[in-house]
Amino acid sequence: MMKKNKSVCLLCFSMILSCTSEKSPPIHEILKTFRNPASNEILIAAHRAVHLTYPENSLAAIQHAMDMGVAIIEIDVRQTADGVLVLMHDKTIDRTSTGHGRIDSLLWNDVQKITLKTGSADSGKLFIPSLEQALLLGKNHLMFDLDVKSAALPDLVSLIQKTGTQRQVMFFNHNFAVLDTLLMLDPSLLVLPRAETVKELQEILSRFITPVIQINDSIFTAPVDSLIKATGANVWVNSLGKFDRLARKDSVAEAYSQFVKGNADIVQTDNPDLWLEFLRDQNAKR
Repeated sequence: MMKKNKSVCLLCFSMILSCTSEKSPPIHEILKTFRNPASNEILIAAHRAVHLTYPENSLAAIQHAMDMGVAIIEIDVRQTADGVLVLMHDKTIDRTSTGHGRIDSLLWNDVQKITLKTGSADSGKLFIPSLEQALLLGKNHLMFDLDVKSAALPDLVSLIQKTGTQRQVMFFNHNFAVLDTLLMLDPSLLVLPRAETVKELQEILSRFITPVIQINDSIFTAPVDSLIKATGANVWVNSLGKFDRLARKDSVAEAYSQFVKGNADIVQTDNPDLWLEFLRDQNAKR
């Protein structure tokens, strides 16, 4: 049976509605909502942190996400030639930094001195961060969705354990075998499998016990929502692409209302600012 439509409450919203500058609620409040798919609250996940304002995958973008009140950030993980885990989406550092070359061919001592190309905000000199720096910055403040691009999985698990961030980190990879390996290394880890089709969703449901499943908007339907929620998992949907572009053209309600009406639990977006404002406005009208 479908539960009632998601309300447009933002986490801890009654306490922060009048504030002009939000802060991410304490991690225990985020986890309380995350662990309760029956909650009427929607968690917003910032894709590559707040990357339309600050350089993607930068510490400044993560800090700004926390300052905005974002509950989850998605960041991309790769590894340097000497084994240091860093935040980098592409195989090379050329697009996002002033440096050149493949990240897996460079040494951390050199990488950490390379500046990132600036975003729209005046963020000063920002450098390519390590994953450890990012985890420590966000520890006890928000959840992480780690898109494992290329990294030695034992090294990745060791770092999560070292930083004590197991409860607030999710691991994403299109290859289910990668998620299987992570769970073999540490069964307590949170994995975030993604279904692009109903067939893939059925495989996920038979293969994983997980508190969250990401689905394509093409299969974001009432039956799929009910099927996932029946397992006790959250439904994660992305507004990336056409929906976020529509919102940036001043059609925010047209772009985002369907996610609320469809009972999404988590929405990943390139526009966390617009999403949070939309939720605030809708909540004020209730």
